[in-house]
Amino acid sequence: MIFLYLPGLSLVHFLSAAALGFMSVLSGKALRDMFQDRSPDHPLR
Repeated sequence: MIFLYLPGLSLVHFLSAAALGFMSVLSGKALRDMFQDRSPDHPLR
């Protein structure tokens, strides 16, 4: 837990938040592709 006392804590938070947002975007794209495959008549793009 030494990283909690470093001055770069905000940078660590920013990187983790960016990683979480990237993963959510990837999962959202996977969900869109899955729904597109099931209903090609109603594309979500």
